[in-house]
Amino acid sequence: MVEYGCLAPLSLLALVSNFSGIVDITRAPLLADILQGVWRLCAVFGAVVALTALPLSLRHGDSRRISWYLLFIPGVAAASTASELSMVLSESRASGVLTAGYLLWGASAAPALGLTIQNVRHRLHQGPSTKDLVVPLAPVSQLALGIMTLGIESRRVWADTVGPSTAPLLLGELAMAAGAILGLVLWAAAAAWLVNSHLIITMTAVPCNVISICGRLTESWQIVYPVASFAMATAVLARIWSSATALMLARILIAYLTVAICGLAGRALWKLWTATTIARSQRTSTSPSLTTPSSTSLYGSI
Repeated sequence: MVEYGCLAPLSLLALVSNFSGIVDITRAPLLADILQGVWRLCAVFGAVVALTALPLSLRHGDSRRISWYLLFIPGVAAASTASELSMVLSESRASGVLTAGYLLWGASAAPALGLTIQNVRHRLHQGPSTKDLVVPLAPVSQLALGIMTLGIESRRVWADTVGPSTAPLLLGELAMAAGAILGLVLWAAAAAWLVNSHLIITMTAVPCNVISICGRLTESWQIVYPVASFAMATAVLARIWSSATALMLARILIAYLTVAICGLAGRALWKLWTATTIARSQRTSTSPSLTTPSSTSLYGSI
């Protein structure tokens, strides 16, 4: 149940992200304050979890479990949402939110990547299932997405701020360049794992045919969030680097994700229909027959 604890802050962060693009601070300052308050709560939760999840996993559980390193995603998602929230805040408040976003990203990056690598090695040694192979895309893609979006908004908010004396350049330009380079490196790592995981799924499918491979890819809904995170990171990468190839890849990933969701929904409906049919047939077979004279429930015992 540990991994389900991340759903509440992630849902709230998605709400903040969606509203940030449509809020006019001059007409709805109260809503902007509410969004910032919600973000602060989620950011505090993400920071506490990022600082305590690793020691707790080593003391009370197995750090190789997926549920432990997924706990770092709320902090990374809060860092990514900070860039979008800064669009509806004043310059001074936006600067503070961006600074907190960078701190959250840094606090979550090292343990998330370390536990991801450890989990991948453990799953490959055990012979992983499909969902265990694809899930590591989520933290790496979220890290790439977070640092790139932070760089984009930092360029706007810190456009006139001079950096440290060792690098007397505009801080916004430095943040944009750092976000673009780090995001590209992390995106390349996620892309390599996406290819490797799908090749492993293809080679380990028994029998090795299209139906078997599609069946393995639609085993669990856990494949949706990692692939969606990678698709979003790819779209932001295409925007930063003005890459038509990355934009085309993002569209392919969205199409692939749509097909996967349809397959998962169809599989879930098929299981539900099968279970309902079996339960109905069992009730029919155990109910007393109205046409059988020997039925004791209708005629009694002689």
